[in-house]
Amino acid sequence: EPASVRLRLLEARSRRMLAQALAALRDRAAEVDAEVERDAAIAALRALVQEAPGNDELRLELAEALVITSTPIPPGTPPDAEADARVREGIALLETVTREQPQVPGYGAALAHAYYRLGLLQRRVDVGAAEQSLRRALDLAREAMRGMPGAASPSSTLSWSAHALGALLARSGRPAAARGVHEEAIR
Repeated sequence: EPASVRLRLLEARSRRMLAQALAALRDRAAEVDAEVERDAAIAALRALVQEAPGNDELRLELAEALVITSTPIPPGTPPDAEADARVREGIALLETVTREQPQVPGYGAALAHAYYRLGLLQRRVDVGAAEQSLRRALDLAREAMRGMPGAASPSSTLSWSAHALGALLARSGRPAAARGVHEEAIR
């Protein structure tokens, strides 16, 4: 890859990380700055992907930026259609990359994490959709773990998804189902 592409990728990564750090401050002024940095990172990554649409690394970077900078949403935050759209765009990219490169388990792990994040977004507005997304995350994380024995990423996603799904089921009056999800994740 040309040096200019690498430099632009590094700049986009830096902006994404800055957006995440600013968002974590939970201060309104920092949130505005986070949105600016997020949008700049996504725009830069979109431009890189458009220039090299077959570059899986760039597509993965864009997908992760779309997903990670759109979630998690602090409790009590109203639903955000734009965040939902960004996460779904990231999932669509990851679905494509995973389908094209099934031999790369890291793509499946990233896809599992994206579904986990989508479930976090959905749980505030649609419990049924959130349950489906979290179950999909669990399935994908299990599959990725088979391809990446001992790797932390799919294992963490499995744990987080099981916890989120169990909590969702418990809050929706299904404690036995919640317990089953937690027990299965332990195995």
